[in-house]
Amino acid sequence: MLLKDFKSYWIAISALLFLAYFIMSFFVIGYEERTNRTELAAVLYEVMGYIVFSLNFWNKIFPNIFQLIFSILTTSVLLTLISLGVKQMFRLIFKIK
Repeated sequence: MLLKDFKSYWIAISALLFLAYFIMSFFVIGYEERTNRTELAAVLYEVMGYIVFSLNFWNKIFPNIFQLIFSILTTSVLLTLISLGVKQMFRLIFKIK
């Protein structure tokens, strides 16, 4: 049951992270090039930094697009483990089956 939950959560979180990354990149590109200095762009720049926090690690191993893919997959695995942990915690606290 937990492995089935892990697979479904991981697929959903990975897809959402890929989608969020590419949507936020439109705002962040302008923020990095100093053409979009809105508060939304600044917040999205920080959020994107958290989504791809392991990019520097994967940059040393893979020189091309694989570094971005592996950094998002690493983040999705961590978010999946956190969300499953929270789910199990609520099941234990509230005795939900």
